[in-house]
Amino acid sequence: MGAWSDWLGERAHETMAYMPHFGTLGALMIIAAFSTPLIARLGVADEKAIDPISEIAPATMEPMV
Repeated sequence: MGAWSDWLGERAHETMAYMPHFGTLGALMIIAAFSTPLIARLGVADEKAIDPISEIAPATMEPMV
C-alpha cells in the first residue's frame, strides 16, 4: 500500500483514489475463497502429518528435545 500511495502522488489524500486498489484486493480475496474447493479436490496428503513441538525453551526460543 505504501508503494501505491507513493504512486498516487497528490491524489493519495483522496479516499476515492484507493477504490481501484481495494477493489482489486477484494476481487483477489473472492477468487481465493472460491478456490478452496479446487484445492480440496487435489486429495489427501501422501505423507504423515508432522507432530507439533510441545515445548520451547523461553531463553533461546529453540525446541526442547
